[in-house]
Amino acid sequence: MHPTCRCNCQYRYDLNAKFNND
Repeated sequence: MHPTCRCNCQYRYDLNAKFNND
């Protein structure tokens, strides 16, 4: 897996968690 993909995945996951938390 490329570091870029991991970063993007984490970013998307973080956003999702934020929305869910909100």
